[in-house]
Amino acid sequence: MRFRDQLCRPFIILGMHRSGSSMLSRIVNRSGVFMGLFQEHNAEALRFLKINQMLLKEHGASWIDPLPVEESGQNFPDDLNLYREHFKLGIESALYRRWLHNHPWGWKDPRNTFTLGYWLRRFPKAQLLHIHRDGRQVAMSLLRRNERSGEVHDPRLKDPVFGLSLWERYMEQMEIWRGKGIQLVDLEYVDLSEARSDAVKKLQRAIGEPVRIDPTGPASFHEIPAELEKAALKSPMMKKYGYL
Repeated sequence: MRFRDQLCRPFIILGMHRSGSSMLSRIVNRSGVFMGLFQEHNAEALRFLKINQMLLKEHGASWIDPLPVEESGQNFPDDLNLYREHFKLGIESALYRRWLHNHPWGWKDPRNTFTLGYWLRRFPKAQLLHIHRDGRQVAMSLLRRNERSGEVHDPRLKDPVFGLSLWERYMEQMEIWRGKGIQLVDLEYVDLSEARSDAVKKLQRAIGEPVRIDPTGPASFHEIPAELEKAALKSPMMKKYGYL
């Protein structure tokens, strides 16, 4: 594939926080899609994470108070320089020239769910991988993460019903993109974490590379409190994605 085609076709991973996007990004990276040289502990390429944070902040939003973003007045690097920064290679480097011509690339960040409109303006041929997980499990995982040092903290996340409502906002935004005709490859957390054959084959078709995945065994599950179970039963998104 010529460089210009490769540049225009990044893989973008999106989906709600605590839904397995870090796992998916690491699998894709091991399978031959370069997901960034410098990543934080959740496998998010730092440059794209920062841009997403700035895009949301520009519109008075954040990951926990999200709004869709399609335009920006900020002076971000152009596509070629973003690509070069992603690989952190100098233009005079022979290795840079090799990457430049033939290497698939992409990035992961749950915020992509809301900044996708902006990125599709820049990369209209981007290939989109969406991972989802039972909203009850997401809500409990958010609560547990909120209790750990070194992670993001917000008092609202102590309430798992709030966590479920945040999951619903992310899932509803995915349905908005779908309603606009945007093509997405859907993957389910449990299927991928347990390396079920249908999920592995679907991902392999999507990235065009043999998938290197090491199953970690049965996916972990949190005990669900009664008030969260009650809220989940009222959720259209829980029904739509087959979690009820």
